[in-house]
Amino acid sequence: MGRAALRRLVRCCAGLRDPGPDPGPKPAPPACPPRYQDENESPARPQTRQDVVPQPWADGSESLQGEAERFLAYISTPQLPCSRALSQAGPKAFADSTREPWRVCLDHLPSLAPKPQQQRCLAYTFSVVKRISEFARRMNEMGCQVHSFGWTPDRHAEERWQEGRVQHHRVWLDWHEQPPSASSRRQRSASKRLSRIMESLGHEKIDVLEADLASAEWKILESILLDGTVAAVHQLILTLHLHWPGFEVSGSSAAVVRHWYSLLKALEARGFQLFHSYKDLQKPQRFLHRELLNASSSYTLGWVNTSWMY
Repeated sequence: MGRAALRRLVRCCAGLRDPGPDPGPKPAPPACPPRYQDENESPARPQTRQDVVPQPWADGSESLQGEAERFLAYISTPQLPCSRALSQAGPKAFADSTREPWRVCLDHLPSLAPKPQQQRCLAYTFSVVKRISEFARRMNEMGCQVHSFGWTPDRHAEERWQEGRVQHHRVWLDWHEQPPSASSRRQRSASKRLSRIMESLGHEKIDVLEADLASAEWKILESILLDGTVAAVHQLILTLHLHWPGFEVSGSSAAVVRHWYSLLKALEARGFQLFHSYKDLQKPQRFLHRELLNASSSYTLGWVNTSWMY
């Protein structure tokens, strides 16, 4: 390549124009070579994936009794004190509302203080129940912006949502995304991961996330731990279903309980501290199809993310 052509190439790649005269028809300038990129590589992105470390066996052997004892003791032992809570009965002393399923710890929710509309606290609720939940109603009364997700609610619920009290979305929380087929589109809502739901709504943080996911909670909890989305949640209220392993959770009964425990310990490692545990005595007292340790098939737990950045 001649010097003139080399100079033109350098000017082209530097974004400069060649000011010199060029008599006659101008030859096509040499193309600027593209920046190198391996076609087999995706563009570099921040790595947010965090592995869930399997916990050691409770007693050194694959014993269901040992795993169940450790797991049930863990979910029944609060780690963080709370003096005032919001529950179905409204805001009150925490001790006065411990018999009710869900709690929002007001000690750890300064975002409930009066703020401009764009800075209101934000709550998400996911439930298969086709009604306005007490959680959504109470959070709305506290001045929070509430988003409900799931299947079409009943008529009275729709009337409330149409009044703007709660925003309802025909989207279901999932650990993977599978847009419904054309044949099922009328019956089911689309499913999305939590990160995609937040992105579509322009939300970066969630003050309180409440969910009853009908046994999908273990896979969804795993997914938000792995992709790091759990860090965007301040308080997490989750109903656990223990009568069977849950969707896409396999292995021996002891291995299943060890997996459950490992997920909750991974949540703790991200800064989440348990402040409320509710054992539902109205549900069958079954643990992986067994009557074991007086366990219920359903517990509702509440955590505060102590690593939360306001």
